This record gives sequence, C-alpha cells and structure tokens, in this order.
Amino acid sequence: MNKKGLPYKKDSGFKVPENYFQDFEARMMAQLPAGEENSILPEKSSPFKVPDSYFEQFESRLAEKLEIKNKTAKVIPLFNRKHLSYIAGVAAVLAVIFSSVVFNRSQTFDYNELDVLAVENYLLESFEDSNPEETHLLKEGDFSFATSPNASVDREALLEYLNENMEDPSLLLNEE
Repeated sequence: MNKKGLPYKKDSGFKVPENYFQDFEARMMAQLPAGEENSILPEKSSPFKVPDSYFEQFESRLAEKLEIKNKTAKVIPLFNRKHLSYIAGVAAVLAVIFSSVVFNRSQTFDYNELDVLAVENYLLESFEDSNPEETHLLKEGDFSFATSPNASVDREALLEYLNENMEDPSLLLNEE
C-alpha cells in the first residue's frame, strides 16, 4: 500500500480527444438530413398497430376465454378433512392437559375427608393378606404406646372415640 496517498490511480483511464465537446453540437447537426433539424424522430404514425375491427370483437373473445378458464378450473378446498382431523386431535389433547393442570391445582388431601368405612376395609383386607410367618420379623418395641408421638392419649378416650365412630364394635372387641 502506498503510504503517501490513495492506493489507486487518480486518473479514470478514459481519454477524450481535445476540443471534443466544444464542436459536438455542430458535428451532430451535420449528420442529420436536411429539413429534420427540429425533430430527431421521423414524423410517421405510431409504430404500434392495431388490427382492423379489433375492438369490435374484443368483448366476445374475452368472454370465450373466461368461459374456458371457468370450465377447467380445479377447486381446492380451503379446509382439508385430513388436516382438520389432525388439528382437532391436537386441540383435544391440549385441552385435556390444560384442564388437568389448571383445574386440579388446589386439590389437597385431608385426613378429615377420609371415609371411616374405607379405612376399616383397608385394615381388614391388609389383615387378611398378612402372612403369619412374617410376624417374627417385627420387634415388640416397634408397637409400644410409650414411644408413639401420641403417648398422651388416654386409653379410655380412645375407646370412647372408637365406640362413637366405629360402625361394627365387634371388631374392636375381637368378637365374631
């Protein structure tokens, strides 16, 4: 790169002979034929030609072309049934997901809502399913009332609660 100036040449590379533009108009007028000094184009009619009776037949030809196009036009339906079924399926899945997330958000489990009969049935079924051979795995200290968090519950209060809320008191007394 040239440090003193621009990296390209200052002259454009195009050269015109001296006094070329000074006598340009006189040379151009000399080349025009005599009598046509005021107009450059010849005084002929328009170079565009329209066939005879073109506009009289135009309307009928246009109507024929439009009828041909209307007969051969293929109708493409706006909603394709195949695509519509896919869209409906996706919308149904999104609606189910949205409703399960939004409408079931505040549902919490509460022991007060638990049915006593359901608890009794669960205990009876689990008792029937228990294996007597597995009882040797349990330690006697695991079921002590003294180690339970509700050690302050009175035995009489517990029996009274069970009598009031239990439907079949024979289960409490182990009577059959």
